[in-house]
Amino acid sequence: MPVFRVCLRILQKNLPVISIYFVIFIAISIVMTVVMGPAETGGFSREKIDLAFFAGEETPLVAGLRKALAAQVNFVPLTDETEKLQEALFYRKVHYILRVPDGFTASFLRGGGPLLLQRTSIPDSASALYIDLRIDRYLEILRLYVNTLPELELQEQVAFALDDLSLETVVMLAAPEREPGAGGRLQFYFNFLAYTILFVIILGMSSVFLTFNGLDLKRRNLCSPLGARAISLQCYLACAAFALASWLLLVLISLLFGFREIAGPAAWFYILNALVFAACAAGLAYLIGNLTRNGEVVNAAANIVALGSSFLGGVFVPQELLGENVLKIASFTPTYWYVRANAAVAALTDFNLQTLSDYFAALVVQTGFALAFVIIALVVVKRRQTAS
Repeated sequence: MPVFRVCLRILQKNLPVISIYFVIFIAISIVMTVVMGPAETGGFSREKIDLAFFAGEETPLVAGLRKALAAQVNFVPLTDETEKLQEALFYRKVHYILRVPDGFTASFLRGGGPLLLQRTSIPDSASALYIDLRIDRYLEILRLYVNTLPELELQEQVAFALDDLSLETVVMLAAPEREPGAGGRLQFYFNFLAYTILFVIILGMSSVFLTFNGLDLKRRNLCSPLGARAISLQCYLACAAFALASWLLLVLISLLFGFREIAGPAAWFYILNALVFAACAAGLAYLIGNLTRNGEVVNAAANIVALGSSFLGGVFVPQELLGENVLKIASFTPTYWYVRANAAVAALTDFNLQTLSDYFAALVVQTGFALAFVIIALVVVKRRQTAS
C-alpha cells in the first residue's frame, strides 16, 4: 500500500512537533501527582499545643486545671519575664500563655469575682480557641459540682469534674465503599487527556489531508493506476492507525501515573470514553484538514479548538466551578461530554446499566459529534469536487 506508507512518512515528519504535546501531558501528570499526593485513608490525630503555665497559688483547682489541659498541651518551662515571654510567643516557642492569679480559687468558690485567668495567645489562632474551650469547659463542670455538692471537699469535686471531662464520644463517618479507580487521580489524568488527544490528532491527521489536497498532487494522483477510492481508503487507514496509536500511548501514560487506581472497573470505562473521544477528534481533524489548504491555519485551528474546548468543557477548570451560561455553550463541544462521562464514572460505587445511563448517554453524544464532523467534511469534499 504505497499511499499508506506515504501517509506514515508525512506523520513521521510532523512527529517532533507532536511529541512536544506528549511531553506537556506527561509534565501535567507529574504535577498532578505532586499536588494531589497519595490518597490517604486514616484518622484524625490530635496535635498538642505548646503552652506556658504560671500559677500564683497551688490548690486542687489549679492542679485539676493542669490535668485537664495535659491531654491537649505541652507545658513549656519559661522564665516569668515579660520580655522573654513576648519573645517566646513571637517566635512561636509557645502558642499560649496562661496565668492563674493568687486568690483565684477563693474567688471562684465565692461564685466569681474580679480575679480572672490571664490568657495570652497568638491573635486569631485556632489552637488558642480550643484551649479556651477546654479551660471554660473544666471550670463550668467544676462550678456545677461546687453548686450542687457543696458538702464535698474541693479535691473530690475536682476529681469528679476531671472524670466527666475525660469522657469521649466515638464518632464514625459512614461512607460507601468505593471501587479502586473511582474518582481520584485517574479522573484528572483522563480529563487532561482530552487536550492532548485533540491537538495531537488534529495536527497529525490534518497534515496528511493538507498534503493530499494539494492541487498538483491531486492531478498526479488522477494519472496514477490507483483509483481515487483506493487512495482515500489508504489515507483513512493511515489516519485511523495514527489516532489509535496516539490514544493507546496516552492511555498507557495515564495508567502509568495512576497505576494504584486501575484495579477497579472504573479504569476500563475511562479508557472506553477516551477511545470514543479519540474517534470524535479524528472526525474533527478530517473536517479541519478538508476546510483549508494552509498549514498555519491548521495549527491555529488546532490550538483554538483544543484550548478553547478544554477551558469551556471542564478540563482545566472543573465544571462545578463554571457558570451556567458557560456550560450551555460548552455543551456544544464534545469535550464537555467527555469530561461529563468521566465525572459520571468517578461518582459511581456500583457499576450496572442503570447507574451508567449518564455515562453511556455522554458516549452517544460524542459519537453523534464524530458522525456530524465526518458528514460535514464529506459534504465539503463533494462540493469541492463538483466546483473543480
